[in-house]
Amino acid sequence: MFLLGLPRSGTTLLQRLLGEHPEIHTTAEPWLLLPVSTLLSPRLVTADYDTVLAAQGVEEFTLELPGGKATLLDGLRQFVADLYGQCRTASGATYFLDKTPRYHYIIPELRQLFPLAKFVVLLRNPLGILASVAESWFNGSVEHALASPHHQRDLTRGFEHLAQALPLLGHQAHTLQYETLVKQPETELRKLCDFLEVDFTPAMLRYDPTQHFKGAFGDNIGIPQHDAASPASVDKWQDVLFRPENILAAKVFLAATSPQILAQFGQDSQNLQAQFENAILERVLQGALPFDALAPSQTLALADEACDKGEQAIEAEEFDEAAEHFETALSLVPNHTRTQNNIGVLWWINQQPEHALSFFASAHQNDPNDRTSLLNFTAALTVQGHIEQARHVYFGYMMSHPEDHEVAGLYLSLDEKPPSTPPPPPAPSKTARAQVRADDFSDYTISRVRHFTRLGLPPMHAGANIEDCDLKVYQDMLTYWFILDNFPPGARLLEIGGGNSRIIQALKGQYEFWNLDKFEGLGAGPTDASNTAGHTLVRAYIGDFSPELADNTFDGVFSISTLEHTPQDDATLGRIAADIDRILKPGGLSMHCIDVVLHRQAFIHPLIPYLHAHRPTLNPAVPLWALRLDPDLWHMSKAAYARQWQPITQKTYEAFGRPASYNLVWRKPAAT
Repeated sequence: MFLLGLPRSGTTLLQRLLGEHPEIHTTAEPWLLLPVSTLLSPRLVTADYDTVLAAQGVEEFTLELPGGKATLLDGLRQFVADLYGQCRTASGATYFLDKTPRYHYIIPELRQLFPLAKFVVLLRNPLGILASVAESWFNGSVEHALASPHHQRDLTRGFEHLAQALPLLGHQAHTLQYETLVKQPETELRKLCDFLEVDFTPAMLRYDPTQHFKGAFGDNIGIPQHDAASPASVDKWQDVLFRPENILAAKVFLAATSPQILAQFGQDSQNLQAQFENAILERVLQGALPFDALAPSQTLALADEACDKGEQAIEAEEFDEAAEHFETALSLVPNHTRTQNNIGVLWWINQQPEHALSFFASAHQNDPNDRTSLLNFTAALTVQGHIEQARHVYFGYMMSHPEDHEVAGLYLSLDEKPPSTPPPPPAPSKTARAQVRADDFSDYTISRVRHFTRLGLPPMHAGANIEDCDLKVYQDMLTYWFILDNFPPGARLLEIGGGNSRIIQALKGQYEFWNLDKFEGLGAGPTDASNTAGHTLVRAYIGDFSPELADNTFDGVFSISTLEHTPQDDATLGRIAADIDRILKPGGLSMHCIDVVLHRQAFIHPLIPYLHAHRPTLNPAVPLWALRLDPDLWHMSKAAYARQWQPITQKTYEAFGRPASYNLVWRKPAAT
């Protein structure tokens, strides 16, 4: 009996199950017939002794044999059969089973040598074989597996060899599908026993995983983990092939595999391709893979779907939901014209014409032929008095669409003004740094790109790249200038959760600083105080009402990336706010930079709406939709997140979301 199948296709499992039958004996992998078959087909080998001459010599010798090639075949058959027989007889079995995966190279020669043999052909999803080869011998790398000469031939020519063998072997072969075998072992083994003309025995359903064949060959990876056929490995290929570094190579492999061969392996090419792409899609939506793992058609379809949902949410006046869908659409297709136009609509109906104009302009720039964004863009320009620019936009569209009489009418309806050359932009000039005043804090409620230009980086972050830096660079900048712009030298200030504070170290010569921190490592913070010079350390939590912090003590209380790590129940929120007010002097200021995460399910700590509702915050609340879609929002880049946060969160940027900063200020009422 010969068990044929490619390496990592499950042949060792089937061999172990068949080997439990009392009439069948087998060993690891004989490989015996590979060198023997070279006497019949010298093409199978290359050697230093010149295989072309060797083939000629064997052929000439065969001509001298009585009976010619038939005699050579009989001699080789008797030689191998004797060896098989001795191995079989020693075990008391009736049949010998030879399982050598690389026999896929010599199937025609096997049939020549043993025309009465029975062949068991085990087929498996080619993607499952590819993943198993990569995981078993190449540390999970599909690229390296396909670059290895021997394994590359197994993974390409091997499928073709087995497919060609099925019609050649005819009634001598019984074909099994690996995926069916592991799900229905008894049913498949009963069918196989009927073919082999042996009685089925329940002992075949289990094997001893602690016993191994002599030698190094066979599956020493999966077999010891079970004692029976297990369906757990059927879809395991997805965990390997859908690693970001493997997807492209796996796609190339799948595309190069013949649909006809896949059909003989029990796989429909189109269905397998769809299964592959849908599995990627599922992982992308879970955040396990980046969006760029998707096929372009999938990406566009998802963006269109998200945009549709956003439009429906606008109609229902569910603006936060609309923003969530639009953010998803733009994360998939950054230049999605319809989404950018819809965001402009959202800003427009919420009476923010400047933001609306920005998105209408982007939509029109992406697709100058999109009529909807054209009409919205020109309408916004007209309302805001940019008549000349609206005229130019209309004119450009009409050059490509002279048949659009409605747009032509709108163009003609604009106030007639002679064309004029727009004035040149003013020469750039150095301006003084903007002030971060508590009583004029509205623009600083959310982290914005323009803040870097207006304020400038503080000394401890001089030279930082704002496009590739940590969120704390922004928060430190805002806090640093807030302190200098609102507190006179010598003021007493408390930082909540400052750890080894950068702000305190930068300004300790100008203010009396206190630091409230237990150093317990919450939020990946420090667990020890490495520098306590220049401030007073109190090891407690805000909300504990620590007696070390007296009432009415501090001119200011601030925190950076701290309060989002506090419990979210109402009782805790109330204690935090009350404790801060307790230790502030009347008229004292409280300023906090709180991390928010913008994602399909955005994270906004409930302390933010709580403080807006229960404290006289000096800056108005920014709704979630506006936070998501602000065209000037600054957030951590993907590269900065991957370098600085991902080792801690263990989540991809797509799964975690975009970190940004929400900033609040309130003043404790003066004593009456």
